Amino acid sequence: MVLAEVTSPSTKDYDYGTKREYYFGLPSVQHYLLVSQTDRTVGHCQRAVASWIYADYPPHATIYLGSVEILVSYIYAGFVP
Repeated sequence: MVLAEVTSPSTKDYDYGTKREYYFGLPSVQHYLLVSQTDRTVGHCQRAVASWIYADYPPHATIYLGSVEILVSYIYAGFVP
C-alpha cells in the first residue's frame, strides 16, 4: 500500500513525526509519500527489510514505487500555489 500525505507548514512536523511513526507500524504500508504544499518536493519513505529508507525528490525526479513510476512534476501538474 502507498500512503500520500500533503504537508503544510502547520502540519509538517506532525506528518514527519508522530503520524509517520504510526504509519510505519502498519504492516501493509510499503511507501509513504510526503507531498509538500509549498516547495514542490516529495519525501519518500520506503519499507526495507528491517527499517525504512528515506529520500527527498525534487520537481523533475522520478519516484519508483515497486513497478510503478511517478514523476514528481505530474503530482504538481495543474497546481497553482
